[in-house]
Amino acid sequence: MDRWLKRKSNVTSAEGEPAPKKTPQEKLTAGSSAEASDVGSDPKPLDSHTGSAGNFMKPSKDKFQANWLKIYPWLEHNNGEMNCSICKMYGAVPFTSRCYKTSTLRRHSDGVSHTAAVKRKHKADSAKNVMAKAIEEAQSQCDEETKGLLKTA
Repeated sequence: MDRWLKRKSNVTSAEGEPAPKKTPQEKLTAGSSAEASDVGSDPKPLDSHTGSAGNFMKPSKDKFQANWLKIYPWLEHNNGEMNCSICKMYGAVPFTSRCYKTSTLRRHSDGVSHTAAVKRKHKADSAKNVMAKAIEEAQSQCDEETKGLLKTA
């Protein structure tokens, strides 16, 4: 018996005894038209989004969208995977996903590990700026000393 059909074996007769099981052939000849149509036809498949037969929702666009690179500047797309450049460089756990949904990107962006990686990046950037400024000042001081030495010679 097809698993999609309702089982009649649990129905009891007027005497309280279980009703005898009907074969598919008996159902076709003795059953109602609705019952007969169920036997010969395939049932509608269950929709994975709604869990019910029929009324299918449109499938989601599970493709990488190029405009996400503008919205999420840290996002990289390589070999069918989305990666976070900040977490790759400064994070304890690098982000990699093949789930092409904005909810995945928002969840990562708001996550603790990404937030911590962004803070480490800002610290590193500020340290680089301090070092770059110190190097620039040292270079200008050397240039002034060199000019002074050349004037005296």
